[in-house]
Amino acid sequence: MKRKFLICVFITLIIAPPFSSQAQTGIAVGVLLNQLMDRVENAIQLAENAGKGIIIQGGSTLYLSMENAKIAYAESLDKTFDHVDQSTQGVINQLTALTIQLERQSVDDVSEIVSKAQVITNSLPFSNREPQIAQFSPGYFAPTNQAYQVSVEIKGNFFYAGDNGFTPVLKVNNKVFTPVQNTTQTLKFLIPVTDLAPTLNNTFSYSKAEVIVPYKTGFIFTRRREADYNLLLGVLPGSPGAIKIKHKSIRTVHEEQRRSTQTWSQHSSNDDITQTYCSDGFPGWHIKDPSCVVTWSQGNENDQWSRSLVSYNPQVCYRINTVHHPWGTSGKVNFHFEFTIERDNQVEEWLEDQVVLNWGESKVFNFAPGTWTVSIDSFDGKHNEYSSTVSSNYLDVNGTTTAVQLQVKKPAQVVYP
Repeated sequence: MKRKFLICVFITLIIAPPFSSQAQTGIAVGVLLNQLMDRVENAIQLAENAGKGIIIQGGSTLYLSMENAKIAYAESLDKTFDHVDQSTQGVINQLTALTIQLERQSVDDVSEIVSKAQVITNSLPFSNREPQIAQFSPGYFAPTNQAYQVSVEIKGNFFYAGDNGFTPVLKVNNKVFTPVQNTTQTLKFLIPVTDLAPTLNNTFSYSKAEVIVPYKTGFIFTRRREADYNLLLGVLPGSPGAIKIKHKSIRTVHEEQRRSTQTWSQHSSNDDITQTYCSDGFPGWHIKDPSCVVTWSQGNENDQWSRSLVSYNPQVCYRINTVHHPWGTSGKVNFHFEFTIERDNQVEEWLEDQVVLNWGESKVFNFAPGTWTVSIDSFDGKHNEYSSTVSSNYLDVNGTTTAVQLQVKKPAQVVYP
């Protein structure tokens, strides 16, 4: 039994994970955390390019946990990994493991990464007066060129937020914003959307906002310090996706056909003959360009024989006259009719139009009920079709007796994921 026990211990030692204390030895804690944060940002950028916007949520939460760790371990950032306590080492190892998991780019891992990162944040050794950001919203926001303010709400511990000179601020692109709500547990900022997302993209992206929270250290001789957090806010594509509308259309199609009749023979071998010949009728069609084509004749036209058009709608009719001459040439003729039939036919067809709408925009189409279908391939990979009034996550379809309105959700109404 002792032998088996020793073997088990030996195996445990040699399969230590690659991010154990052995791999981190000699590297400062602050450097390790910065390296991990760079890797998280790189993973988020890869997710953007691959259209995996949901991964931004996992990366953002993990990034915030690392920011909190930098504040909680502020006194140890310059110490190498092997010179901090096991608790600190354990947190860094957990953050490293979650970073590796994020780098796999698996959408299925996101909820686990978010959950574990939040557990790490809650376990960090903050004092009750040190600033800490527990969570923030929105995780994502919809960009737009319209005037709109994104409400950034931050939950956490901001013990000195109400003290004179200790008001937290939020910075975006060198612009400084003060909170519209400032309590020891909640900060709220209103940021123009064009500052967070100056341009509209077709893919996911993210925006970085810096939160600076002043606080005090010491009891008798206090010192002013600042906790600096970077929040990664997910930016949705500039539109909800590819929107199409199919609508029923009645198109007039002009048809023409060239027709010919049988060949008739009228020979005045014994008597003068005058007779009217008619083609078949063509209900629903109009006849034009009629002609009487003589394929053989005896005698001269308008002398021994003649032809005259009687009518050509609804039938082509010609009167044929042949003359008998007992001692000369009698009129004889073989003939048929040629003509064109035409009609305008109403053809029903479905036409499809691409509809370009960004967040908050709308468009009206004058299509009656039952004559249209709207489809959307949204940025989250889903396909939906609607043929009646509906309110969906990203698009409202409002049908009336004479028209249909497509209204893309306003940025403040968008909820994702």
